[in-house]
Amino acid sequence: MRNRITWKEKYLLALSEKLTLKEIMLLRDCGMPKARSIRQDAIEYCLINNIQTEMKKIPTEAVFSVTGCDLNYYYVDLLDYSTRYKNVILSLFKSLFKYARKYYKLKNDPTYVIEPFKSSFEEKMKQREKELSRVWQVDEFNQFIKYVNNDTYEAFFITLFYTGMRLGEIQALTWKDFKNGELQIVKSVTRKAQGKSYAIKEPKSTSSIRNIQVGKNLEMYLNKYKEKQSKIAGFNEDWFMFGNLKPLAKTTITREKDRAIKEAGVKRISIHDFRHSHASNLIANGINIVAVSKRLGHSSVEMTLRVYTHLIKTTEDQLLSYIDELLSYIDESSQNLLTK
Repeated sequence: MRNRITWKEKYLLALSEKLTLKEIMLLRDCGMPKARSIRQDAIEYCLINNIQTEMKKIPTEAVFSVTGCDLNYYYVDLLDYSTRYKNVILSLFKSLFKYARKYYKLKNDPTYVIEPFKSSFEEKMKQREKELSRVWQVDEFNQFIKYVNNDTYEAFFITLFYTGMRLGEIQALTWKDFKNGELQIVKSVTRKAQGKSYAIKEPKSTSSIRNIQVGKNLEMYLNKYKEKQSKIAGFNEDWFMFGNLKPLAKTTITREKDRAIKEAGVKRISIHDFRHSHASNLIANGINIVAVSKRLGHSSVEMTLRVYTHLIKTTEDQLLSYIDELLSYIDESSQNLLTK
């Protein structure tokens, strides 16, 4: 982790036009009450300190003197990395220069030369195969849930698998959000803020604000779960559905998931893949894509199609089978024509 600078150091740096990218990054992060993942820090560390010797010029050069040509050379140096990794680094570049332009009067933004990398055909095919392998069918989930022995975690994973909520959304649910067989999604848990174990924020977008119907069976199950929880001293409707006084932490959720997966002998998937599994099972069973999109809280149906387009072939096969069934009389007519 990088050491943060003091406000005095920030002031002294701001007086200088010799700010480097590394210093701009420190200024940007100074005093900001936000959590930073180890992965994000690692990527930025690699960017600033460079992975290859020939890339060392830009981070040590003053931001005010970096040109589009300099960044173009750096762009070429990135060609050996994966498309996703390259675009993460390029996005970081843009954010640093945008910050310098906004707060430190950088007149010319050289990042105009930076164009996002596009995935190769091979990368797209690998990504598609990866997505297909990261989905559980209902029988796999049923095998998994047998090895979840805690009531709270069992209720959490069942609700996650059969609603397709985002992790932050299900973490933020309180008993007030569960009414008449519906879960009201109006908030989300974010990564821990400075000095706190968690923070509540608004949903990802306005389309994320929605009501999810759970169906009779899951409603009955959650009511029984609530009945058990209500016997705990101090219970009230403001308690989190999964965690009581505090929402379940992502680390403990992941730990319980991984333990149960290992014991159940099913393929390993991430927490977010429960959402993919829910959507995939719905689409593969012919559920209307518009209904699935609304249930997931996507901003548009197009977004849902982009993510799950590989499953549309299945529903197309079902459509053709249905048409063939409706037009089965044609076979009879054809036979009559042949015998004439």
